Amino acid sequence: MNNRFRGFTALLTALALLVAAGAVQAEVYKVVDEHGNVTYTDKAPGPDAKPMVLRGLSIIAPQKTAPPPTDPGAAEAENAGDDQQEVMSMREVRRNYRDFRIVSPAHEQTISGTGNAVTIAWDTQYRLQPGMTVTIYLDGVAQAPTTQSAMTTERLDRGAHEVRAELVDSSGRRVAATETITFFIQQWSVNFEAQQQSQGN
Repeated sequence: MNNRFRGFTALLTALALLVAAGAVQAEVYKVVDEHGNVTYTDKAPGPDAKPMVLRGLSIIAPQKTAPPPTDPGAAEAENAGDDQQEVMSMREVRRNYRDFRIVSPAHEQTISGTGNAVTIAWDTQYRLQPGMTVTIYLDGVAQAPTTQSAMTTERLDRGAHEVRAELVDSSGRRVAATETITFFIQQWSVNFEAQQQSQGN
């Protein structure tokens, strides 16, 4: 190990000791021998030796990084994005079931010979998604929700009747609705009732 390296090591050691002891005002001397080797020491090599002028140590305090400010607008925008996506998804679903319709009875159809019972049937090109149900309204009265494509009413009174249907999803949102269909029931036939009784016998 040469003298120059040892001198540098001594300087580092001296500086470390000075910093550890808090003695910023301590004196360090530079010594050059007859061979040009440089060493550093904290002891004066002679009465006329002058200490080196050292620059003060720069101490940088760690800075605390503040958390990014909360932007309520960003959260609202994110929620709005989710809502918009849900709206677009609902539009797509409704577009798929826009052909939802009542196929029986036909509009202004007159029905007779059925014992005043009517089969109401609906149709759409897409299968119902899980949770979807159809509610049929007969003369404004909601029937029990169903997934069946047809239902048969009990005996209806003679005259005009109206029927419509609504398709809702699992959340109860209306997906599609049919037009209102008007149909007519003819007078109950006594012969029909007698015929039904004879067939039962």
